[in-house]
Amino acid sequence: DLVNGTSWTVLAVNGRSTTAGVYTARFADGRLALQLGCYRSTAPFVASGQLLSVGAVSRTADPCPEADFGTDAEKALSAPLNIERIGTDQLILRNQFGSLALLRTQS
Repeated sequence: DLVNGTSWTVLAVNGRSTTAGVYTARFADGRLALQLGCYRSTAPFVASGQLLSVGAVSRTADPCPEADFGTDAEKALSAPLNIERIGTDQLILRNQFGSLALLRTQS
């Protein structure tokens, strides 16, 4: 599949550019680890062809100024996402609830 065993920088959530800090998505062994500034979450995932399905999200409960990025990302992850490849190193994960723009990083 297009995502398992890969790491990404999150460039934007719902078209809104991420700010300075750590904004990453890592897909490994059927688990997604997402960090959007101080917001962190994990969830199981299944990728099949051009479709990504994410299971129940577990997240940090600490107050976080970047929580709106996390809330928006969780909404997008709540339903299957289409995986759109842009060139060799970018993906857009998109559905009716939102989108995440990703840039591949070296593992």
